[in-house]
Amino acid sequence: GSGTGILLAGNWLQLRAGASSSAVCSGNTNNSTTVTAVFLQNSAGIGIDAANLSALARIPVTFSATLGNISNAEPSIQANGIATATFTSNGTAGTATVNARVDNVPLSDVLAQRSITVNALPVINNQPPARAVCSGNEAIFTVNASGASLTYNWFRGATQLNDGPTISGSIIAGATTATLSIQNPGTADIGTNYNVRIIDNGCPVFSNFTQLSVAPLQLLNASGSAFHNITATDFTMNDASCARIALVQPSGGAPVSGNLS
Repeated sequence: GSGTGILLAGNWLQLRAGASSSAVCSGNTNNSTTVTAVFLQNSAGIGIDAANLSALARIPVTFSATLGNISNAEPSIQANGIATATFTSNGTAGTATVNARVDNVPLSDVLAQRSITVNALPVINNQPPARAVCSGNEAIFTVNASGASLTYNWFRGATQLNDGPTISGSIIAGATTATLSIQNPGTADIGTNYNVRIIDNGCPVFSNFTQLSVAPLQLLNASGSAFHNITATDFTMNDASCARIALVQPSGGAPVSGNLS
């Protein structure tokens, strides 16, 4: 026979994917985030208490991703209505997609997908070269890098440098710029472990280590000639043996030359 009836359609549970961070880096630092598969809302957007989801516990769940790898994945929905995994970038910048799948939820379900931005690392075009100066002459390190919005921090070993005078008598300037100046350096500033950290969109990269050599100043039996561009931060002139020829005060004049015999 035939008959009529009414089909009642109520709200249903929805699987939603999430991530603890919406952006990671393409390098080896800050390159992962926790992703989740969650059954804690229905189709009307109303939250569901985990205590009412006991029937869903231990339902198998899988994760898949583009531009990265999935690890530490919980194999099933837990008693709290959530399953977690770790997404790690594979080193390719772009927009990654993480998919969570339970039962017959299709991969095309946008609620079960999560987009994660994978930011590129800054690119160092020119590493800071080594410098060799006489004691008292300014030492300048410069790095050239590309990126969207770069920030800089210079280091000596594990110690971050800050602008201002040091306990050895030198003066640091430009510690958060692409150009580091060490004014009035002495032998205490000698080192092979100067480098710079460059950050773009939260993604850091370090330059190679570079070296500062400072020859001690010779004050006795000096003989020679020199030509040096005098500036407000570099106002001493020495010969090839680092013998002091001239000290210009006040500083900031035109290029000068001098002879000492």
